[in-house]
Amino acid sequence: MAQKNSTDETLATLDNLIAKVLARISLTPDYIEMTALQKARAAILAASHRKTETFIDDQTGEQLMLVPTGNFGEKAPSQLEASKMALGQAGEPLTTPQMVERVRALGGKVGGHNPNVNLGSTLSRSEEFKSVRWKGESAWWFKAKPLPALQSNKEAAE
Repeated sequence: MAQKNSTDETLATLDNLIAKVLARISLTPDYIEMTALQKARAAILAASHRKTETFIDDQTGEQLMLVPTGNFGEKAPSQLEASKMALGQAGEPLTTPQMVERVRALGGKVGGHNPNVNLGSTLSRSEEFKSVRWKGESAWWFKAKPLPALQSNKEAAE
């Protein structure tokens, strides 16, 4: 148990240092240009090879995954449509950062200076979603569906 706490503390410290460096460099022209190029590369690769690509969001510093799925023709799904698909595919509540990643992966647009706040606001105004506590965190789920049962640690290991 002490090993886990030590590892968790080390990871938390590293995450804080990474966040500080990203905050410092995220507004530099070179960093902005690099992330724009990474996004373009990921989008082109995903569209041409249907491969999963990851990139760093230049607004938030989050590592995002672009997963080409479905065929939406020329029209991308709305945030709410993509949110329904994301939760349906996950089969369990998702945190706002997880929702942002999955909505974007499904082709939905989540923009603004703080995409987490943007999507969270959209979901909170919707009649179809509710905020719930899931695995100790705030997460989103369908208003009309009961929460799925949590697996015990023993079941999850099997």
